[in-house]
Amino acid sequence: MSVRSFRATVSGGTGSVTIRKGDANEIFHPMDSELEGTVMALDAYGRQRLTVEQTLTHDLSVDLEGKVRSGEDCTSTGWIREDNTLVSNAQSWRDITTRSTIRTDTQLNLLDSDGSLTTARAVVFGADELGSVGDLASLLLFPMTPIELHAFFGDTQLIKGQSSNDDITWDSDWRWSVGNEMNTENHGLVTQVSIFHYEIGRCLGHAQIDILVKNGHPWPVKQDVDIVIDKTLEGPNCNFVGSSLNEVLPDGRITIVATITETSSNSGSQATQWGSSYAGSPGSGEDVPGGQSQWGYAMPDQSDQRDFDLEAAVDCLMANHSTTDAAVALETGGYVWQAAYSIDEWNLSWVRDDDPLVGLS
Repeated sequence: MSVRSFRATVSGGTGSVTIRKGDANEIFHPMDSELEGTVMALDAYGRQRLTVEQTLTHDLSVDLEGKVRSGEDCTSTGWIREDNTLVSNAQSWRDITTRSTIRTDTQLNLLDSDGSLTTARAVVFGADELGSVGDLASLLLFPMTPIELHAFFGDTQLIKGQSSNDDITWDSDWRWSVGNEMNTENHGLVTQVSIFHYEIGRCLGHAQIDILVKNGHPWPVKQDVDIVIDKTLEGPNCNFVGSSLNEVLPDGRITIVATITETSSNSGSQATQWGSSYAGSPGSGEDVPGGQSQWGYAMPDQSDQRDFDLEAAVDCLMANHSTTDAAVALETGGYVWQAAYSIDEWNLSWVRDDDPLVGLS
């Protein structure tokens, strides 16, 4: 039995996008006090960064519909699940200097109509926010969240008739064109912008986003999403796209329809100082593991910060990470040793009965 088609329709719900103002104690270098309001966050290498923290929440009612193919014949069985609840919370941190995303932490909770709860969490470092053809999750997440206009368009002024074809530096498969200005009852004067995914439209269906942009608003005041991805539409000129999606896209058809509308907005007390350099910013290559490091089951810890002793590290490991290989080894006869040296420097290693040594080198 295989999935032949899948359709998700967002029938209602609420959401929010918020930017948190950081406290003064998050400024970790005394020369960066003028950047108070930024948030300290750790990047993939554990280095401190000054960032803008954004939280995106959704509480949605989702209707699911699909068909599955039975056996070797061509018959299909349809199914419908209405009134499912999807709750998501996604936090992201973007470096104040480079505007690049250093970390994203997403929590999803799906409660289906039968009362069954499915949860998932993903922490990603430095992901492409626009998504790529080979990364289906990011590709679908981008249109399903309010588009941050400056992150997408940069400093481009959205003028009627303008398009991504006019920008020789544009290198995303998401293309766009600017339409007319219009007056709306709920949002006043807005500009119509059409966004579409070129590769999906060429080979696998369509991914269309129509947004209404209002001057002074960092996100669209309205965003309509219409996505159809169908591998059966793949033609002879779609080899790259087809192979990229082959491992991540199930056989059949995926359809997603949604409308996101702004209902209220509140501006903060100060503008974000994008592009500002800061004294505490890590240097190029600083604390990044060398390419020649040898390791087996765990990445070497080459950081030089030790604010706790070995005993505290083991206690933390057993209390908070009891299912890891290290904790399991300690619970089943393994042991930890500590060598005394004039300089307080250590790394955590462990042994198992069936392996001479595994751990951090």
